[in-house]
Amino acid sequence: MYGKMPVSRIKFFVIVIALTLTHTLTFGQKAYIDSLETLLKQNLDEQTRLDYYFKLAKSYRNVNAYKGLDYIDSALSLASKAGNRRLKAEITNEAGVL
Repeated sequence: MYGKMPVSRIKFFVIVIALTLTHTLTFGQKAYIDSLETLLKQNLDEQTRLDYYFKLAKSYRNVNAYKGLDYIDSALSLASKAGNRRLKAEITNEAGVL
């Protein structure tokens, strides 16, 4: 009564689902990035600014690596200024991933 679904139809459904998920994830990521960038415009203490720079760098990993590296540079500068060697190591590691 029920036949097998053709392979081409299965491929079509897989592609449609993948594109839908990609669009949804990208849109969600963009909203998160926008909110962090808006928060950076506020008057923040250095530790909070450093945290936002690092979160933005990680968020830009699959969106725009060059912009992520800009935030890595800003985060490294603040981490060096604060003398936080552990955080500098984490940030440098993230630069390698970007």
